Amino acid sequence: MATGDNIHSVNAVGKAHSIDEVYPEFNPAEKIRIVKELNAKGVTVAMTGERINDVPAFFSAQ
Repeated sequence: MATGDNIHSVNAVGKAHSIDEVYPEFNPAEKIRIVKELNAKGVTVAMTGERINDVPAFFSAQ
């Protein structure tokens, strides 16, 4: 889970939903970078978001 939220919130949500890898306090460019890195490793990435700054990462996800 990559999000702009703080580490404490991200860890709590990750734990509650059995998400092992969390990336807190990410800006939009960092979200794109992690999506591309995961895609390059063959990982399928799902995206969700509620703001316009999430759109670039949506288009990077595969």
